[in-house]
Amino acid sequence: MTRTNLQMPSGARLAPALLLTLGLSLPAAVHAAARADFATGDAKVVAADGRSRPLVKGDTVSMGETVDTGSGRAQLRFTDGAQVSLVPQTQFRIDEYKFAGQADGSEKGFFSLLKGGMRTITGLIGRKKRDNYKLDSVVATIGIRGTEFSVFHGNSINVTTGEGVVEVCNAAGCLIVNSGESAYVPDANTRPVMTDKKTELPPPPAEAPVAKFAAGEQTADDGTPAGLPQTPVSPEGFPAGSNLRFMSAEYRPDSGTHNATNTGTGVTLTADGLGIKGLNLFNTPAYERGNAGNFEGGADGGVIAWGRWAAGQPALYNWGQQTLTGDQGFHIVVGEPTTVFPQQASVSYALLGATRPTEARSGALGGWSVTGGGMVVDFISSALNGHLDLGLSRDAEQAAFLMKFSGQASQLASISTDVAVASGTTTLCGNGCSGSGKMLFAGAGASHAGMTYEFDAGSYYVQGAAAFKQGEYAPPPPPPPPPPPPPPPPPPPPPPPPPPPPPALTTGNGYALAGVGQWYDIPIPSEKWTEMVVYPGGDAAGYITTATFDPTSGALTGYTVDCPSCPALQQYTTSSPESMQSDAGVLGWGRWLSGTANEEGEISGLHNIHYVVGQPTPPADLQALQTGNVTGTYALIGATPISVYNTGTGNSIANAGSLVSASLTANFGSGTVMGNLGASVGAITYSTNWSGYISGHTFTGTGNVQSTITDCLSMSCYGYVGGLFAGPNASHAGLVFKFFGADAGDITGAAAFRR
Repeated sequence: MTRTNLQMPSGARLAPALLLTLGLSLPAAVHAAARADFATGDAKVVAADGRSRPLVKGDTVSMGETVDTGSGRAQLRFTDGAQVSLVPQTQFRIDEYKFAGQADGSEKGFFSLLKGGMRTITGLIGRKKRDNYKLDSVVATIGIRGTEFSVFHGNSINVTTGEGVVEVCNAAGCLIVNSGESAYVPDANTRPVMTDKKTELPPPPAEAPVAKFAAGEQTADDGTPAGLPQTPVSPEGFPAGSNLRFMSAEYRPDSGTHNATNTGTGVTLTADGLGIKGLNLFNTPAYERGNAGNFEGGADGGVIAWGRWAAGQPALYNWGQQTLTGDQGFHIVVGEPTTVFPQQASVSYALLGATRPTEARSGALGGWSVTGGGMVVDFISSALNGHLDLGLSRDAEQAAFLMKFSGQASQLASISTDVAVASGTTTLCGNGCSGSGKMLFAGAGASHAGMTYEFDAGSYYVQGAAAFKQGEYAPPPPPPPPPPPPPPPPPPPPPPPPPPPPPALTTGNGYALAGVGQWYDIPIPSEKWTEMVVYPGGDAAGYITTATFDPTSGALTGYTVDCPSCPALQQYTTSSPESMQSDAGVLGWGRWLSGTANEEGEISGLHNIHYVVGQPTPPADLQALQTGNVTGTYALIGATPISVYNTGTGNSIANAGSLVSASLTANFGSGTVMGNLGASVGAITYSTNWSGYISGHTFTGTGNVQSTITDCLSMSCYGYVGGLFAGPNASHAGLVFKFFGADAGDITGAAAFRR
């Protein structure tokens, strides 16, 4: 073994005191660097300002904070996959930490061991650029070129490299410490030297959690998996021989490929103090851990071994070298295959060990755990059934899952998995999840078993591995009985009262009106003519208009116009109005069967007068509509029955038909208006597409009239439209119309619209 001592050039390294000073010059933003996998005793976290808080499982520790174990212990898992185990009477500070999810050279991890002892498996920080990782003390600085080392700091320092290479430096020089070697540094001014004395860390008490499963007891004080890095296991505890069998649940980050059914025979296993190191297929290297860590691993009785490679770049057979984060994994089970199976109908297996489940996706998150499980195998009928209890703890998701699995009791047989939420809050597996895997039986009489699995969690798969040993197994309890049916719903509440009728129009000034119908001279009623009038109202330009409404029926009974150009009042009255309809208290429409017109002293009779009357839209609103170039589209809300007056015979029919279609569109910016009207009279429908112009709050328009039968087909019929805009922002419009030239006679009616 080559041992190299390096003399540090003068000024090549910063003094420890300066390193500590730089470590305290931190940015204001603080992000969690690590999470406590477990903490015991009076372990606490001390902030940079001296305030402290107890450290408990699941707590986060941030840059600038110090973990003081006191008489207890603590285990930290960093976001880059590194793990640090702290013994009693240890003070460990995170001086500077930066990791953005990948090793791109910008990552950084500077730490200080103020006193005490620790063991660490490094993560991705320092793999690409080793100067980005440093562990400082007042005696020496430790840099890494490997994956695992232990250090104890009292007045002096002892360092032992478990895997890889570390570099120990102080003001007197540097020393490279290879795998299996140890170094001793008496003080800050004495050069580090090699020593045969290994770093001795106080062993955990009997009740402390350990990483390796032992008879299904891999749990912390609260019953959850301890999650420690693999305690060194003697290679003699692993399966030996050249005809082992293995299974893996694997994920390929460079392509997204994944499966839990990869198997191999003719396998030779290599192991070291961290666990499974490599797998050879028929004496040819196939799988190598490389610089990755081995997590949650273990072995039992020289029969079975398991583990998870992560936080590095293992070589995975024909997939080549793959980069895995600490929250991804290559899950392995290797065993001495069983050749003779027991002829028993019910053999129970207890959970021996399990890897932490991981997500087969880019940006995988942690928080998964295995908290229990087991299975029962019927070797007579070749059937197996079992379960694993899974946990998920991260952010808003805190849940427990029950994963049931089943399959044939044969070597490397396929299994199916079904996962359901047992309790807690999560968005996963609400309707159940399913997946697949493989089962391996190992040892004489199938003393052990192992499985790999994955299940579809929705947008990604979750993978893992587990090992079992014959022993007591308690199947999961049956689901609770369904709750009693809910009580019948209360009777529905009574229907709400009908809405109040819309406000009616009331007698007053300022109304605009449009009307159409038959006028005739008195006393010669046989000489009638159809006439249309549009009065702007609004008391504008000297106009004073007054509308009178019946207080009982609400119908229009009179309309008076007083204008500067009128020699006398123009008055229209009736004693026989039909009921009037109205909307929103701004527009009304209806019909007079008869009435009287006093137009500047000339008295005329009225017959079948259709009208619309309303509160005209204010000039300021019309100006805003014009300035904004607003286009208003209006829908029909009501109409009067169609009346027909035959000028040849003098016959007048009040209810000759109905308005079957109508529309209106106003472009206030251009001052134009258009629409269509369709009137059904007997078997004929008369229609027009009309257009016209807006003047203030009134409008007029014209259009050719066509009919569905011979009448008006030669475009000999014509139509006139007159109307008004009513309400704020021209919320309503009303019009009257007359079609003339038809064989039936003059066709008249009124229509109301809402925008």
